[in-house]
Amino acid sequence: MADIERAQLIPVSGSNDQPDTHDAIDVQFNPASLKVALSNTLKANPRNGTSQAAQFVDKSSSTLSVELIFDTTVGSDAQGEPASKRIEEGSDVRKLTGQIAEHFMKPVAAGDQLQAPRRCLFQWGAFEFLGLVQSFDETLDFFSPEGRPLRATVSLKLSEDRYQFRSRDIEQAERATPRLTPTGGAAPDADNPAAGSDTPVHEASAAAGQDPRDWRETALYNGIESPRLPAASALAVPPAGAAVTGGAAFRVGVSASVGTGIGGAFASTQTAGSMRAEVKTVATSKPRLSGVGFD
Repeated sequence: MADIERAQLIPVSGSNDQPDTHDAIDVQFNPASLKVALSNTLKANPRNGTSQAAQFVDKSSSTLSVELIFDTTVGSDAQGEPASKRIEEGSDVRKLTGQIAEHFMKPVAAGDQLQAPRRCLFQWGAFEFLGLVQSFDETLDFFSPEGRPLRATVSLKLSEDRYQFRSRDIEQAERATPRLTPTGGAAPDADNPAAGSDTPVHEASAAAGQDPRDWRETALYNGIESPRLPAASALAVPPAGAAVTGGAAFRVGVSASVGTGIGGAFASTQTAGSMRAEVKTVATSKPRLSGVGFD
């Protein structure tokens, strides 16, 4: 399944705003919202020497306001992650937030002179905003017993002296979304032919245009114990070529036992911005879908 894409703060340089992805800063948690403001500069234009009317001046600006949370109460040591981006548990959170100030607030030295700080490209999925970091407001709100700051909220404001509405190619930015294959009672459509209520998983995969030999992936993707007789009204078929390690198409409810009536049949593990489920035991009873909802 596709990983959740995290927002990035990417330094840019040159007249063509070339992004330096090597120095990009990944946010630890994606923001809850983004606030974009556009404004035009107006000036007074006297009329007949008596009254004044506002007139548009060909100058505009745009700003982006965003809040980012950084936390070091839990470390990060994922395999394949560069050592420079790993988080040491219990370390000073300002080691993370200080990178933003160092990259985008500090003037750049050029010989004996100081130049403007590097511009920042905020990129998250299809959304982009390019500008200078106008303000950096950090709030430290959680500390260790020794007084070491472990959590911080950083409020950033980026500004640019022009109107902009940037967007990445949606085909490159969009997440791989599984299609729903009807297995009973659902109306067929042109791209997803209908299947019977007792359609095996491999036939459901074929109905969605996938290789029927990938039935194991489809069964695991939906948290189904028996691939012959799925107990759901619809099956989510994983994208072609996706490595399925857990069901992205189901969500965990209040119950700790997911997919079957046996506690511990599936164990969920939380990662930064994502959740995956791993099969631990083979259940022998009939699947129980309470606590599982299909997206």
